[in-house]
Amino acid sequence: MTTSPERWIDVSVSEEFSQLVSEEWLSEVALKSLQVALSKSDPGHVSIVISDDACIKELNSKYRGLNEVTDVLAFSSIYGGHWEGDLSDPTDTRDNLEDFILPPDQIPPLGEVIISYPQSVRQAAENNHSVHQEIAVLTAHGILHLIGHDHMDNKDAIVMQSKEHDIASLISVQE
Repeated sequence: MTTSPERWIDVSVSEEFSQLVSEEWLSEVALKSLQVALSKSDPGHVSIVISDDACIKELNSKYRGLNEVTDVLAFSSIYGGHWEGDLSDPTDTRDNLEDFILPPDQIPPLGEVIISYPQSVRQAAENNHSVHQEIAVLTAHGILHLIGHDHMDNKDAIVMQSKEHDIASLISVQE
Protein backbone atom coordinates (compact mmCIF):
# COMPACT_ATOMS: atom_id res chain seq x y z
CA MET A 1 0.00 0.00 0.00
CA THR A 2 1.25 3.46 -0.95
CA THR A 3 -0.18 6.67 0.36
CA SER A 4 0.25 10.37 -0.18
CA PRO A 5 -1.64 13.11 1.67
CA GLU A 6 -4.67 12.84 -0.64
CA ARG A 7 -4.04 9.56 -2.46
CA TRP A 8 -4.20 5.97 -1.30
CA ILE A 9 -3.23 2.96 -3.43
CA ASP A 10 -3.90 -0.66 -2.50
CA VAL A 11 -2.18 -3.31 -4.61
CA SER A 12 -2.84 -7.02 -4.67
CA VAL A 13 -0.83 -9.33 -6.91
CA SER A 14 -1.96 -12.95 -7.17
CA GLU A 15 0.60 -15.26 -5.62
CA GLU A 16 1.47 -16.89 -8.95
CA PHE A 17 2.61 -13.49 -10.30
CA SER A 18 4.08 -12.04 -7.11
CA GLN A 19 7.68 -12.64 -8.22
CA LEU A 20 6.96 -11.00 -11.58
CA VAL A 21 5.31 -7.71 -10.54
CA SER A 22 6.50 -5.50 -7.71
CA GLU A 23 3.64 -4.13 -5.63
CA GLU A 24 5.78 -1.07 -4.80
CA TRP A 25 6.41 -0.35 -8.50
CA LEU A 26 2.73 -0.83 -9.35
CA SER A 27 1.76 1.58 -6.55
CA GLU A 28 4.09 4.19 -8.05
CA VAL A 29 2.54 3.67 -11.50
CA ALA A 30 -0.91 4.19 -9.99
CA LEU A 31 0.18 7.34 -8.12
CA LYS A 32 1.70 8.83 -11.30
CA SER A 33 -1.54 7.99 -13.12
CA LEU A 34 -3.55 9.82 -10.47
CA GLN A 35 -1.22 12.83 -10.76
CA VAL A 36 -2.32 13.23 -14.37
CA ALA A 37 -5.90 12.02 -13.98
CA LEU A 38 -6.92 14.21 -11.04
CA SER A 39 -6.34 17.82 -10.14
CA LYS A 40 -3.75 18.34 -7.39
CA SER A 41 -6.42 18.90 -4.75
CA ASP A 42 -8.62 15.91 -5.64
CA PRO A 43 -8.22 12.97 -3.27
CA GLY A 44 -8.61 9.37 -4.36
CA HIS A 45 -8.30 5.78 -3.20
CA VAL A 46 -7.62 3.15 -5.88
CA SER A 47 -7.20 -0.61 -5.67
CA ILE A 48 -5.11 -2.42 -8.29
CA VAL A 49 -5.30 -6.20 -8.71
CA ILE A 50 -3.08 -8.38 -10.88
CA SER A 51 -4.83 -11.67 -11.54
CA ASP A 52 -5.21 -14.46 -14.08
CA ASP A 53 -7.35 -15.01 -17.17
CA ALA A 54 -9.96 -17.11 -15.35
CA CYS A 55 -10.66 -14.38 -12.79
CA ILE A 56 -10.93 -11.59 -15.34
CA LYS A 57 -13.09 -13.72 -17.66
CA GLU A 58 -15.50 -14.45 -14.80
CA LEU A 59 -15.73 -10.77 -13.83
CA ASN A 60 -16.09 -9.68 -17.45
CA SER A 61 -18.95 -12.14 -17.90
CA LYS A 62 -20.73 -11.24 -14.68
CA TYR A 63 -20.40 -7.45 -14.82
CA ARG A 64 -20.17 -6.69 -18.55
CA GLY A 65 -21.97 -9.61 -20.16
CA LEU A 66 -18.90 -10.66 -22.16
CA ASN A 67 -17.82 -14.25 -21.55
CA GLU A 68 -14.24 -13.67 -22.65
CA VAL A 69 -10.81 -12.73 -21.36
CA THR A 70 -9.94 -9.05 -21.50
CA ASP A 71 -6.82 -7.15 -20.48
CA VAL A 72 -8.18 -4.74 -17.87
CA LEU A 73 -11.45 -4.08 -16.06
CA ALA A 74 -12.19 -0.88 -14.20
CA PHE A 75 -14.94 -0.85 -11.59
CA SER A 76 -15.59 2.78 -10.76
CA SER A 77 -17.37 3.78 -7.59
CA ILE A 78 -18.54 6.93 -9.40
CA TYR A 79 -19.28 6.00 -13.02
CA GLY A 80 -21.29 3.05 -14.29
CA GLY A 81 -19.81 0.71 -16.83
CA HIS A 82 -21.07 -0.49 -20.19
CA TRP A 83 -23.17 -3.65 -20.27
CA GLU A 84 -22.25 -5.50 -23.46
CA GLY A 85 -24.21 -8.72 -23.03
CA ASP A 86 -27.80 -9.75 -23.57
CA LEU A 87 -29.92 -6.79 -22.47
CA SER A 88 -32.77 -9.05 -21.37
CA ASP A 89 -30.67 -10.37 -18.46
CA PRO A 90 -28.13 -7.80 -17.20
CA THR A 91 -26.52 -8.73 -13.89
CA ASP A 92 -24.88 -5.38 -13.18
CA THR A 93 -26.72 -4.20 -10.07
CA ARG A 94 -24.77 -1.01 -9.32
CA ASP A 95 -27.86 1.11 -9.99
CA ASN A 96 -29.54 -0.59 -7.03
CA LEU A 97 -26.85 0.28 -4.51
CA GLU A 98 -27.51 2.94 -1.93
CA ASP A 99 -24.97 5.62 -1.13
CA PHE A 100 -22.23 4.31 1.13
CA ILE A 101 -21.34 6.69 3.92
CA LEU A 102 -17.62 7.03 4.64
CA PRO A 103 -16.01 8.23 7.86
CA PRO A 104 -15.14 11.95 7.65
CA ASP A 105 -11.37 11.33 7.33
CA GLN A 106 -11.69 8.53 4.74
CA ILE A 107 -10.18 9.15 1.30
CA PRO A 108 -13.03 8.57 -1.20
CA PRO A 109 -12.71 5.35 -3.20
CA LEU A 110 -12.44 5.83 -6.95
CA GLY A 111 -12.71 2.11 -7.62
CA GLU A 112 -10.74 -0.97 -8.55
CA VAL A 113 -8.63 -1.85 -11.58
CA ILE A 114 -8.14 -5.54 -12.35
CA ILE A 115 -5.47 -6.61 -14.84
CA SER A 116 -4.91 -10.04 -16.37
CA TYR A 117 -1.20 -10.81 -16.16
CA PRO A 118 -1.34 -13.53 -18.87
CA GLN A 119 -3.18 -11.18 -21.23
CA SER A 120 -0.57 -8.52 -20.49
CA VAL A 121 2.13 -10.95 -21.56
CA ARG A 122 0.33 -11.70 -24.83
CA GLN A 123 -0.28 -8.01 -25.59
CA ALA A 124 3.29 -7.04 -24.73
CA ALA A 125 4.51 -9.54 -27.30
CA GLU A 126 2.03 -8.21 -29.89
CA ASN A 127 3.07 -4.61 -29.16
CA ASN A 128 6.77 -5.44 -29.06
CA HIS A 129 7.45 -4.04 -25.61
CA SER A 130 7.98 -5.34 -22.09
CA VAL A 131 5.28 -6.85 -19.89
CA HIS A 132 5.91 -4.10 -17.33
CA GLN A 133 5.29 -1.45 -19.96
CA GLU A 134 2.03 -3.18 -20.87
CA ILE A 135 0.97 -3.35 -17.22
CA ALA A 136 1.80 0.35 -16.79
CA VAL A 137 -0.34 1.22 -19.82
CA LEU A 138 -3.23 -0.92 -18.56
CA THR A 139 -2.99 0.58 -15.06
CA ALA A 140 -3.15 4.12 -16.45
CA HIS A 141 -5.99 3.14 -18.80
CA GLY A 142 -7.99 1.59 -15.96
CA ILE A 143 -7.49 4.56 -13.64
CA LEU A 144 -8.65 6.94 -16.35
CA HIS A 145 -11.81 4.84 -16.69
CA LEU A 146 -12.34 5.08 -12.92
CA ILE A 147 -12.63 8.85 -13.13
CA GLY A 148 -14.95 8.83 -16.12
CA HIS A 149 -12.75 8.84 -19.22
CA ASP A 150 -13.88 6.60 -22.05
CA HIS A 151 -13.03 5.76 -25.64
CA MET A 152 -16.48 4.96 -27.03
CA ASP A 153 -16.26 7.76 -29.58
CA ASN A 154 -13.30 9.24 -31.44
CA LYS A 155 -13.21 12.56 -29.58
CA ASP A 156 -13.19 10.87 -26.15
CA ALA A 157 -10.59 8.35 -27.32
CA ILE A 158 -8.22 11.15 -28.36
CA VAL A 159 -8.52 12.83 -24.94
CA MET A 160 -7.96 9.52 -23.15
CA GLN A 161 -4.95 8.61 -25.31
CA SER A 162 -3.42 12.03 -24.66
CA LYS A 163 -3.69 11.50 -20.90
CA GLU A 164 -2.25 7.99 -21.25
CA HIS A 165 0.71 9.48 -23.12
CA ASP A 166 1.21 12.08 -20.36
CA ILE A 167 1.15 9.32 -17.73
CA ALA A 168 3.59 7.15 -19.72
CA SER A 169 6.09 10.02 -19.80
CA LEU A 170 6.18 10.01 -15.96
CA ILE A 171 6.56 6.27 -15.43
CA SER A 172 9.80 4.40 -15.00
CA VAL A 173 9.28 0.95 -16.52
CA GLN A 174 11.02 -2.04 -14.96
CA GLU A 175 12.54 -4.51 -17.40
